[in-house]
Amino acid sequence: MKKLFKLNNNICDQILNEAQIHFTKNCSNKCPFCIDAFNKGVGNSKPDIDKIFLSVLNIKDKIDEITVSGGEPMLYIEDLLKLVKNIKRFAKLPVTVITSMPIPCWTEKETFFEIIKVIDHLIISPQHYDQEVGDKIRHSVSLYNRDRLFEEIPYKNKVSLTLNAIKGYLDSKEDFIDNIKHFEKLGYSHFKLAEMFEHDELYVSLEDIFGFKLPKPFAYGCSNKHFDLSPYLGYKSNSDFTIKRCCFYKTHKQHASINDLLKILIRPLFSKKYFFCIIYENGEIVQRWS
Repeated sequence: MKKLFKLNNNICDQILNEAQIHFTKNCSNKCPFCIDAFNKGVGNSKPDIDKIFLSVLNIKDKIDEITVSGGEPMLYIEDLLKLVKNIKRFAKLPVTVITSMPIPCWTEKETFFEIIKVIDHLIISPQHYDQEVGDKIRHSVSLYNRDRLFEEIPYKNKVSLTLNAIKGYLDSKEDFIDNIKHFEKLGYSHFKLAEMFEHDELYVSLEDIFGFKLPKPFAYGCSNKHFDLSPYLGYKSNSDFTIKRCCFYKTHKQHASINDLLKILIRPLFSKKYFFCIIYENGEIVQRWS
């Protein structure tokens, strides 16, 4: 039964014992699809790293990993380095940081590189290899040469790049291939191709772009890891790909089936309960987005 319905297979099912640190509400970008537009957080915009760290210590035995996001955590790059160093030293937990690489990543490059050295995983959203297109997507102007920084980043084996399918900006197979090839030449080999969340005006299907077919995400999960994209790229790629589909009921041609209903009904019978929480910038722990 477990195998048939793949009950424990994606993060949307909260199958990880995880804390997400909402480091700040502040961000230098104004991306129209940003999830933080809906989840404003609590407390002050500037992170209180002492309170955040105490909250991590209070729950460290309940969780297996930590993700630091925002807002944009790199806006407080020195504070972020202090926090992740303390987490690694005293809580001894894997740490992932999500960033769009704002200006401090360039002006305080040594600190940025030290963060990458300390943490376990860095997720960067370049939006597009063409800086002008990326600026249009982010609704902000880059204040440095982003391509040069991508080239200089060390520990590229720790870095994953997220490329979002966005109507009007990154919505064709040819454009995706150009982006993937560009970053592969810079030394990157981990990519996540993702669809937009409930934004009809921006949504475009990765299935339609590439011509592949995936199982429906309700019963089988929305993250298809280690996906062999080479047959759809037209060349042999040694990169590792994750295909992240939308799994919300409003999204493009997604219709729940009897399998999806059965999964919801029988999952509690086979699955243990997992601990998931958000630690906000004032140290408050909430077991849901607020």
